[in-house]
Order: sequence, then structure tokens, then C-alpha cells
Amino acid sequence: MLGKDSDREPTLADIKRMPLLDNLLLEAERLYPPVANGPRGVVEAFDFHGYHIPVGTPVFYSIAAAHLLPEVFANPTVFDPDRFAPPREEHKKTPYALVGFGGGPRICIGINFAKIEIKALVSQVLRRYQLALVPGQEIVQYYRVTAMPLNGIRLRVSKRAR
Repeated sequence: MLGKDSDREPTLADIKRMPLLDNLLLEAERLYPPVANGPRGVVEAFDFHGYHIPVGTPVFYSIAAAHLLPEVFANPTVFDPDRFAPPREEHKKTPYALVGFGGGPRICIGINFAKIEIKALVSQVLRRYQLALVPGQEIVQYYRVTAMPLNGIRLRVSKRAR
């Protein structure tokens, strides 16, 4: 693992062994999933809260809402990356608790590449730059096809001393 003062670039092996960054990204995925809903087709009729749902009905499950269920995630509106670290590991206590990239046989085929790519980018940016949120912003998550902050996010970026 790279030390705080290391000048060498992280290798792929280093990037794969960044548990704190893993947990930070899992928490970002939980609170800000890349898409709000997942489409599915009903393969067996069922009743749900007084409604009959026949075979073939297209339905959507809410990824964004599922990630905020208090019976799955303690204090679900609080940003808490430690929820993914041992011994808590809240995402492992309920099947499909974290589905920002889908789950089961329909999980995103690019999940591993995407996570390595995100970690590589974040680790490079944070090694080189200091990021500070510009005060006075209301950051609101907005969903269209994919998620985005409604009015963007303004940051002050300054180069880190090496």
C-alpha cells in the first residue's frame, strides 16, 4: 500500500487494495446510484398491497429508494462509509441491499472495470489536488436516464504541494 508521502504512482494492485476508498465509493453508490430505477418483467403473477400484477407486466424497482431503507441501512440518510467495513458490513446482511450496478444475473457487465477506473481516477485526483466545496450550495440529486446533480457542484480546486 502506498504511504502518505509516497511519490510513486499507484499500480493496479495498489488500487485494488484501497479499502477506505472502496467503502467511500460504495457509500457514494448507495446514496447516489447511477440510475434511479431498474426495469423488470413479471414472470409469475402476484398480489402487492391489494393490486394484482399479471405475468408480462413491465415493472420498475427503485434503486434509490431501496438504498434508503432503514431496515437495511442504519441511519440511511447519513454519509457513513464505515457501514461497509467489518464488522458492520450492512450491505451483506440483506441480499441485494446494494444494487447501484444491478444484481444477480443482470449485474452490470462492466462493474469491475468501472470500479477500478473510478478508484484510479479518484486516487490520482486526490494525490494531486485539494478539493473544497464552494459554500452556499444546495446539492440536489436529479434523475433522468442517469443521475446528476440538478445544478452541478461547484468546487475550488488547488494544486497540492508535492
